[in-house]
Amino acid sequence: MKIINKISNYSQFLLSFSLFIGLGITKIINSSLNDSWICIIIGTIMGLIINYLITKLPNKDNKISSLILNIFLLLIGLLSIIKLVSSVYLNKTNTLLLIIPFCLLILYTSLKDNYALFKVSNILWIIYILFSLFAFLALVPYIKIDYFKPILINPFNKILLGSLEYSLYSTIPLLILPNYQKEYNYKVYLISSICILIIFILLIGNLGIDLAKYYRYPEYILFKNISILHFIENIENVLFFIWIINIYVLTSHSALNIKNILNTKWLLFILISMIIIINKYLINNYLVFKSILKYFDYALIILLIIYIISKLFNKKTYT
Repeated sequence: MKIINKISNYSQFLLSFSLFIGLGITKIINSSLNDSWICIIIGTIMGLIINYLITKLPNKDNKISSLILNIFLLLIGLLSIIKLVSSVYLNKTNTLLLIIPFCLLILYTSLKDNYALFKVSNILWIIYILFSLFAFLALVPYIKIDYFKPILINPFNKILLGSLEYSLYSTIPLLILPNYQKEYNYKVYLISSICILIIFILLIGNLGIDLAKYYRYPEYILFKNISILHFIENIENVLFFIWIINIYVLTSHSALNIKNILNTKWLLFILISMIIIINKYLINNYLVFKSILKYFDYALIILLIIYIISKLFNKKTYT
């Protein structure tokens, strides 16, 4: 059990980042502008409080609420990764050719158990840290302090909104971890929050807030500034793999949970349905995707409320 608890920390670390690609970073930057990095600090405190309160809830899982949470995160994860790949890498490729292989990978992973996924996360965590460390060392020399000025010029409600968004984006994915209330590690949450804070500091310090809020994927543009010895460039495509790792861990845990609650047959049906919905209605319709972003905060709040209520009033657990 101690071994499982230890290796699950790597999944916790990676899951904390999973809702920021194309969602959290853009939302927080647009909400609080220059004060985005302050929101991460306040949001971390809020997130620690939320996680602490959740760990004190009854350790009982409700089948329906768990399904809703995992299906939602699976859909958001698939939509994020396909939107990313189709926008940044393969914009002329049919989205079906992108989403089907990724869904097959998720399906294959879900046929394993939680321990196997934890071990995969352990390996991916090492890759993630190495890539992140390289990006950090390459970008720190180009930070401009003037980009952070002036400080605290936004209304308090904007800073509070950005802080709340951070606490939700970094906490909700953790709820899909098996035995979350027992295995939650606040130290891992703090480390991931520090890493996300560094990302925001690098974004604002290198791009400036006006440029950062202009792009759909400012973190990708940030990586474009990296070059090795001024002649090896375009390595952003390699570094951006760290965000794909986050989405893979999120969707794999969600799919595995759905399989455990239902069975493989129903998981396959859900994946096929999502492929159809994403390909036909979400990817190629910018207005629909924009609406999802607009109401994303409300969706996460509702999910959290459903999760808490199910813990308080559920009388039976599922296995």
